[in-house]
Amino acid sequence: EQLLPPSPHWKVVGSVGKGNWANVPWLSVLDTRLTTTTQEGIYLVFLFRADSNAVYWSLNQGVTKLKNHLGGKEAFARLAKVADLVRRDTRADLGESWSYNADIKLKSTTSLGKSYERSTIAWQRYDKGDLPTASQLAEAVQALAERYNAKAEVWTELARPVMEQSTPTQTAIPVTAPIEHTPPSSSHYDPANQAPFDYAQAVAQLQNEIAA
Repeated sequence: EQLLPPSPHWKVVGSVGKGNWANVPWLSVLDTRLTTTTQEGIYLVFLFRADSNAVYWSLNQGVTKLKNHLGGKEAFARLAKVADLVRRDTRADLGESWSYNADIKLKSTTSLGKSYERSTIAWQRYDKGDLPTASQLAEAVQALAERYNAKAEVWTELARPVMEQSTPTQTAIPVTAPIEHTPPSSSHYDPANQAPFDYAQAVAQLQNEIAA
């Protein structure tokens, strides 16, 4: 079953650890009209909680480039403004089965992992002991992907004034240069030293489902 609506703009990227270790594995779906990198712009992403007990399917924003240009305080203030604008434009279409805030709990011990929490726009959580069926997951992926695909250019225009305001070193949304992919390690141990959860397998399986 095709999970993503037909579009020449999709880019699917997955990683257990890319660049600085975030201890939050992820699988992202990018619309290249908005961004070609998870370092900036708006994108869809599965975020695996660091203790391996939950996964979030979310609409999120890249942090790294904005934080490098502006510093953490100003970067997160701008991301919060963009998130609020996009939530207003999204809530009526997605409905109340989604959470529209940045209150996800990834239990990350790194600043990069924690930044994923603060940049979140909307999300659903699936707990390890209560995972959705294949059809339920497909429905959630399709609902968010269809909204993302339909609204990519609208959201770009909503975000532009916030991202471009009076800071000459700030890069505007969107960008075009993709980041390099570093092959991930195969598994991750949670802080309690439980048996390893094979994140690489989980990411690969999701990536195959989405890209099929």
